[in-house]
Amino acid sequence: MKIPLYAAHRGYSSRAPENTIPAFEEAVKAGFGAVECDIWEGKGNRGSDFFVFHDETLKRMCGADVKTTELTKENVSSFPVISGSRIQSYGGALKIPSLEEYLDILAPSRAVPIIEIKGTPGLTEKGAELLMKTIYGRLSGRRIILQSFGRENLRKVRPYTKEGTELFLLAKKRGALNRQRLEEYKKEGIHGLSIKYTLAALLPEIKACALKTAVWTVDFRVQAAHLIKTGKADILISNRKLFI
Repeated sequence: MKIPLYAAHRGYSSRAPENTIPAFEEAVKAGFGAVECDIWEGKGNRGSDFFVFHDETLKRMCGADVKTTELTKENVSSFPVISGSRIQSYGGALKIPSLEEYLDILAPSRAVPIIEIKGTPGLTEKGAELLMKTIYGRLSGRRIILQSFGRENLRKVRPYTKEGTELFLLAKKRGALNRQRLEEYKKEGIHGLSIKYTLAALLPEIKACALKTAVWTVDFRVQAAHLIKTGKADILISNRKLFI
């Protein structure tokens, strides 16, 4: 029976606030095979800065009505994370991590980074090059997975990727997964599809196109057991520690 790579969704987000340093540290400590995060390209004074955060604005996690793309290294400390799992266990406030901090936590471990590139249109051309330089500068020779809902984001990073880096297109609608589109994705150099659990019935069709598969968010043992039994899911992304 094939055992999928088991990934912590936004870090171990049932143990610490999502996409924070403690969430990533807890994921590594718990033994997850991969640690997923979300990144946005901010506009720093000297070029692009990358910050780890899920939402388009800081409202839900930080209580600030500010766009995530407005973050810079100079202002990020003004917007602490004040919400999320067990936030009071971490003093009630945590900083928004930089991409570099996320990578440095993973570096001593064997965990695979799964980095979701957020935003539409998302990355600038210079930002795409800087992103890959930053990743490879800290995790040289490692398996890297980049995913995005935006095909354009994946197109922009592709010229700067090295062997061992895989590009996954995120999908949560059935229309994005018909056979014609799957063949188009493959021709574009996309290595796999990262799909919502409700679309799991389409896994055989995706695999038939020789594409890899990731499924999110798998938070229950019965879901995980079913996907493992089918043998069609290469990666399971979860908020919880189910099978490690």
